[in-house]
Amino acid sequence: MRSVADAVAALRAAGRFGPFSLAQIRTFPLRLPSGVVRSLVLVVAEPRDGERGCAVALPSSASFTGRRIGGGLEEFEVSHLDRAWVDDNIIVELTDGTRLQAVNVVPTPICRKLTEIQKRIVYWTIKLIGAEDHCYRQRDIIDGFEFCYEPPSPDLRTLDYAKLYGLNLPSLKKIAWYIAKQDPTLKNLSHKTIATALSNCGMRRPRSGRLAR
Repeated sequence: MRSVADAVAALRAAGRFGPFSLAQIRTFPLRLPSGVVRSLVLVVAEPRDGERGCAVALPSSASFTGRRIGGGLEEFEVSHLDRAWVDDNIIVELTDGTRLQAVNVVPTPICRKLTEIQKRIVYWTIKLIGAEDHCYRQRDIIDGFEFCYEPPSPDLRTLDYAKLYGLNLPSLKKIAWYIAKQDPTLKNLSHKTIATALSNCGMRRPRSGRLAR
């Protein structure tokens, strides 16, 4: 799911976007440990009386592409999408009045691409130190409306990578023991494999060797 059209289709499927409906786009900047800024992008359905707000997330990005009405494809900073409106013809109107068609975010990973095993290592490490509430996006309040996210899972779908830097991690020995206990398919992980997975996400390399506990 990369386009505003994809997000609107998901809102329609949920019964939250129909003829003459509008949705608003919101962006949420995340500063990564490297200093690079990426943004989360949400397409938010209009609230209804008595119902919780509904939003669809697009990939984290730093830019997006779109076509001006009757024009060619252009690329813009993703911040220009914040508080833009989308109508039922999938026309996006930016806050400066620019109207765009075929709006697609340009996905920019917020960490190095992780393998499935690396994702599970990160998932279990966060669980070991009890940092789920700190590291995963639980909910957002947008203009007074609450948007809830999926619970933490090994696919790291709702992980806020910007929160990983500075976590107080135990030794690689303890992490390896815990992962093996929770997931026997990972019982033969080397300390180097664990350290690489954690560092790829910006997590501080934990201790190893004879001084590790």
